[in-house]
Amino acid sequence: MARVVQRSLAALLFLPLWISAQASTQCRCYPGDSCWPTDNEWTAFNSTLGGNLIKTVPTAYPCYGDRSSNAECLNVKANYNKEGYLRSIPGSMQYFNWEEFDDLRCSLEGAQSANAKCSQGRVPAYAVDVHTVDDIRKALQFATSHNIRLVVKSTGHDYLGRSTAAGALMVWMNNFQGEVQTKEPYTPNGCYASGQSGNPVVIVPAGKVWKDVYDKIEEVYNQTHWIIGGMCPYISAAGGFTLGGGHSILSPVFGLAVDNVLELTVATAEGQHLTANDCQNKDLFWAMRGGGGGTFGVVTSITYKLFAVPYGFWAHSFVIVNENRTGELTAAQLEMAVYNFGSIARSLDSLDWGGYLIYNPKFGASFLLLEPASSAAHTPTSLGEWLRINVLVDEQAKSGFYVQPIGNASFSQHFPSFKAWNAWSRTIGILEDFDSSGYRMTLGTRLIPVSTLSQPWPFAQSMVAGISKNTLDAGFTLIRAAGSGLRDYDRQSLETSVSPAWRQAAWLSILFATWNATTSTTEIAEKEAALNSGLQVWRNAYPDSGVYHNEIGLGEPYWQKASWGTNYERLLSVKRQMDPNEVFLCEKCVGSEGWDLSGLRTCRVR
Repeated sequence: MARVVQRSLAALLFLPLWISAQASTQCRCYPGDSCWPTDNEWTAFNSTLGGNLIKTVPTAYPCYGDRSSNAECLNVKANYNKEGYLRSIPGSMQYFNWEEFDDLRCSLEGAQSANAKCSQGRVPAYAVDVHTVDDIRKALQFATSHNIRLVVKSTGHDYLGRSTAAGALMVWMNNFQGEVQTKEPYTPNGCYASGQSGNPVVIVPAGKVWKDVYDKIEEVYNQTHWIIGGMCPYISAAGGFTLGGGHSILSPVFGLAVDNVLELTVATAEGQHLTANDCQNKDLFWAMRGGGGGTFGVVTSITYKLFAVPYGFWAHSFVIVNENRTGELTAAQLEMAVYNFGSIARSLDSLDWGGYLIYNPKFGASFLLLEPASSAAHTPTSLGEWLRINVLVDEQAKSGFYVQPIGNASFSQHFPSFKAWNAWSRTIGILEDFDSSGYRMTLGTRLIPVSTLSQPWPFAQSMVAGISKNTLDAGFTLIRAAGSGLRDYDRQSLETSVSPAWRQAAWLSILFATWNATTSTTEIAEKEAALNSGLQVWRNAYPDSGVYHNEIGLGEPYWQKASWGTNYERLLSVKRQMDPNEVFLCEKCVGSEGWDLSGLRTCRVR
């Protein structure tokens, strides 16, 4: 029987205030404005939350002034680059440039001077430490009745800073109540038994990270089942990763994270708590499976189907280095490395292998490939070709580069589970950034169409042309995140709102720009411009493709089309239906084109 959804009394009471407060103004209220709530109003609000209102500060704030030797500062120093620690601080972002704005910074490095000042930057004014759905409703009520910008943060792992905004009230989901559950069989709420999932499922509350989910799956199913989730263990398992699509090294076989979502529960801007699946609130269900986080409502849980992997995985890896056996490659050498990856891509695609080519000057061009084993006695059918390719590359040493195993690993090895492979991958240094945060960086992506599988040389040339336009020193990543398994989801009529370009893709390519705490705003702008120039080379080479919404570049010129293609108009319609007064706003999110979100203030575009 379908669950009956009721509006709370609070929702009914605050809705008229919201309409009059937000629909009639050009800018959200900002600290110092006459409309900003008084201290007494904030105190009264805190009382309604049971004391769970937090005045947010930047990560390094405890180290400023005369506090550099206190316990809190020492804790910050010890954990400054640890993702698991940063998620526990409401004002912390996983990438510190999103705590900063131009020269308004509060870095740990800057705290060394006795006279240094810690600026609030982009860090919100307050955060509601959410434990229940009612806490979310109260946060929405307060923000809308006072015309304050609202943001939603799970863990703050976002490359466009969509979890933060200056002068905002944050809905902080880190401590949301509930435990990870598994069920088998499972029928989505409001559906008949005929809609029952043939797979076991896992139900994930919004406060949980992927490590929590992986641990639960291993506890219940040992090594026989898995899920499409994040490589980073401390990002939200019911947040922006999934809502923006969610890719994995296993996506060529099992699709995107959103392809495996069976149900969501959502707190809406109007105070409702809805269940969305194939049987109820279908438009919302479609929109939230790919339409992005922080846009249509606050997710309180996601139900995923699991898939069987009873025989573990075969992993294949090697690294290409230069003539001195060190990692720095020339453009020509890197072009040959990409060409070799492209040359075996047709076989990889037919076998649904996933993988990475990660170029980092510290290590070289590293190749990491993974495929599920089909039986206990499975030996990869393409292993012979794989070794032949290795020999072929090795023979090209005259070109000035060499192929060698990664660390002490063999070219091919078997792992009993994805978790075992993931643990191994962190021992070799190449994926160290997946567990680390506290950088200052931005990035951008392009989905590369499946047609390139038959054109490895033009593909390699276009990739390296874009990399070179940015800078080779910044590195790049080429991901075999798309494959025939992912493309099959369209044929199965499992409709989601991600860009149709995903269903025609063979690769996801990524460029980066990084800097440090003392880099000037001029230098940062130059790095961002170089990054965008590199991405423009890829846009020109593949104009009919798109991007991964969660990793879209700041300078993406036609971001609506790039993120969602022909799905955007329908997404915008759902946005207007679910959030007619634009409570949920974030950079390059559905419906945000009417707002300037680039500065400290949030104002409508005039």
